[in-house]
Amino acid sequence: MSKDGRAGFAYRDADTFLHTTDARAKLVSLVVVSLALTWASAMATAAVGVLAYAVARSAGVRGRELLHDIRLVLLILVVGAGARALSDPEGLAAGAAAGTVAAGRFVVIIALAYVLSATTRPSDVRLAVESFLAPVPFLNGKDWGTMFAAAARFFPLVSDEVRRVREARRARLGDRQGRYTRVRSTAFGVLTRSFRRADTLALAMESRGYDSRRTSLRSLEWKVTDTAFVVAASGVGVLVYVF
Repeated sequence: MSKDGRAGFAYRDADTFLHTTDARAKLVSLVVVSLALTWASAMATAAVGVLAYAVARSAGVRGRELLHDIRLVLLILVVGAGARALSDPEGLAAGAAAGTVAAGRFVVIIALAYVLSATTRPSDVRLAVESFLAPVPFLNGKDWGTMFAAAARFFPLVSDEVRRVREARRARLGDRQGRYTRVRSTAFGVLTRSFRRADTLALAMESRGYDSRRTSLRSLEWKVTDTAFVVAASGVGVLVYVF
């Protein structure tokens, strides 16, 4: 959770350009740039990272807050890069370079997804997914849209659960335990509490007769700026793939 009490990956209301951009344009742009980053070089990855930071700052997302919220993911990526360095048949240096580039790609993609979640209402995410899946036969777009919207609402709560479990462990002098024991107990507690909260949410929705076929007061409106946004993101994706 950030210092001002907001959970990470949660929507923050504002009136920036990115906040007012259509959710469909942002989702398409995220997919295009993320796919291009899969084959990006180190320089291209760094360039997109700088661009992502500039976009995040323009939307009011602070770099320190972002790093704080994804620190556990960064730890996993560092471990993965180290494992790649030690197991690469071409040597330690080549493995370390390849692992660092791969980890950097994931960091940039996660940062872009973070900015998307911080600037897009979950209801807009639902409407965007519904519009994308509406032409697909034998697929209920409303159910999928509801699932994505619920995930957008639920994921920020996991960060809150991590904070609560850590505070409970400190209150019981759990910080005196070894690092492995602390990580294991925190992970187990977070998973348990998250599953219980998910069950509570499902029961609450069922008891209220929740149905994905309901109508929405909000609607998405595609503007010329949204087209320009997608074109710009596609251009970035092409440059990343080429260079």
